[in-house]
Amino acid sequence: MPNANAEKRSCGPCTACCKPWIVPEAGKFDANWCQYRVAGKGCSLYVDRPEECRLFECLWKQGQGDVNDRPDKLGVILVGTEHAIGLRTFSVLVMWEMEEGAFLKPRAQQIVNYTLGLSNMVVIRMRSIPSGYEHEYLSAPNALTAHEWSALRTFFS
Repeated sequence: MPNANAEKRSCGPCTACCKPWIVPEAGKFDANWCQYRVAGKGCSLYVDRPEECRLFECLWKQGQGDVNDRPDKLGVILVGTEHAIGLRTFSVLVMWEMEEGAFLKPRAQQIVNYTLGLSNMVVIRMRSIPSGYEHEYLSAPNALTAHEWSALRTFFS
């Protein structure tokens, strides 16, 4: 997925990042929609939004993926991170399901399959449920040891 020549994109009406994260500065302490989100329009605080929101960029905004992979269209927001366990470093693709059933869409499946074909890649599919979050951890067969899986699960739970 990384593309050194990718152009940064504008969020436009996408508000996918307004749900999954805790942003105390905005009075947001759970995985419900932020009070400043205006569906289909953006953030009512955009110009004066909290620093945490200002710094965040999903992979689509960073220019990764197809133009039609914008989170509000795909139903999934993609975030990339690196995680070190011992001497090994893994690239982790976190996929937040923003629309029920979006993980089943062919394009979302294509992204998972592509990512799992890369070395040292882990995919974590997450969704909000009434009691908190549900996580699903995926990697190529035998890509991680039991200790590494345990460390990743502890970190992302």
